[in-house]
Amino acid sequence: MGIGVLAGATIGGNKAAIQQGALDSFNVEKYNRQLHPDEVKWIQENAKHFAKEESERLGYPVTEQEAIQRLLVQAAQEIDFIWSKKIGSTDYRAQSFLKSATAYSEIPTLYSDNRGTFINANGKHQVMFTADKNEYVSTGKYAKELAKFDKANNAIITKTLQPEVKNNLYVKSLQDGVNTVINTVNYMGNHPDKVAKSIVFNTMNCLTEDLCISTVGNTLKESVGSVWQSGKDIGGIHYNLKDVSYLYGKDMRAEIDTIAAVRGGTALLELIGVGKTVGTGVKVVGTSADLGINLAKESAKNMASKAIVQADDTYSRLKDLSKGEVTVYRVEGIPNQRLIIDDKGNVNITGNTTLYLNFGSKKRAVEYLQQKRDKELPGAEIKRFAVLREFRKDIADIAISEKDIKSKDPTKVKPVIADPTKANYQYGLRKDQIELLKSKIIEGSGKNGNK
Repeated sequence: MGIGVLAGATIGGNKAAIQQGALDSFNVEKYNRQLHPDEVKWIQENAKHFAKEESERLGYPVTEQEAIQRLLVQAAQEIDFIWSKKIGSTDYRAQSFLKSATAYSEIPTLYSDNRGTFINANGKHQVMFTADKNEYVSTGKYAKELAKFDKANNAIITKTLQPEVKNNLYVKSLQDGVNTVINTVNYMGNHPDKVAKSIVFNTMNCLTEDLCISTVGNTLKESVGSVWQSGKDIGGIHYNLKDVSYLYGKDMRAEIDTIAAVRGGTALLELIGVGKTVGTGVKVVGTSADLGINLAKESAKNMASKAIVQADDTYSRLKDLSKGEVTVYRVEGIPNQRLIIDDKGNVNITGNTTLYLNFGSKKRAVEYLQQKRDKELPGAEIKRFAVLREFRKDIADIAISEKDIKSKDPTKVKPVIADPTKANYQYGLRKDQIELLKSKIIEGSGKNGNK
């Protein structure tokens, strides 16, 4: 909620604006999970009402089966990021009907005020066709239950949703997300004073109204932290990937990574209120306020700088995903050079000692480059090349943590997980993996330099 509150503080000036920012936060965070079987049952049991409404409105019969199909397609998009991008259409009549769930529910409930709800994974009543703020990274949530229900009910879900797919997830995500992120970053960079004044002045209002946490510093810390950490890999979330792939009708190992990449951009938009005009004409007086503006101005510049890196990282990840590849990064200078890349993009790996590589995170590569430059590593630069995603998976499957080397790999032949707190998929490759890597590098994909 802190991100949404700050967004409201950035875009407006009063209690209503701050509350709207919090509401926007909820709306952004509502994705994603799978439909719960009880929601499907609700649609099946109440579709006749929707069919009747539409028949009267359109002047010709709408069958109950047609109503079920329209409601299922819209319901899936309401709560799941992947279906919303793959299908990419809005049936406003169906959407409105779903929002009226409490009015039409015929599912028996103990209390009338629990109509239109289901019992969620936490054992609590949850309003149908909504998702709580933690579910946007849970594409596998309820996948097991829904897949089981689907198989027992003539594949009602898969037969309905899969034929509706119109869009490529990567392309659609790029179209909807990256350009907006970059435009927002440019605004932040070009107007730090306006952004800073809005943040300071309206966060003060936020504090007065007791609608956010206790200090501006903590608010910024929480918000920025959420933005930059939101791109973390979601593959570790506990669910059965086979159930997810069954529901979408394809192997989803690669595509679920897109959620993490896009979320990094979405959180940035949420933070600074994209789609709304950043507040202007704010007048702040007093020494403490001036100090706050200067601090926020620096924060705005800092956020803009980090946002450029995040947007570039998001674009790079989605580009890789669309091609079934992974860009491999290594920061090195003259003293530790291991990669020699010629003008045609051919990569030659020298030496046979452990080779540390970053599989997929351009953001981490940029951050590490800056660390090396701060330490004055001569000739420090980012070098990169591409491999197929299967190679990264093969390495990940056998890699061990550094603390387990002595007990599980005393001869040091397995790849080692490197600095997992900074980024996922960073490994130190041993001699055998280096030799295998040489045959897996995509020809001509090598590049020198930091662009």
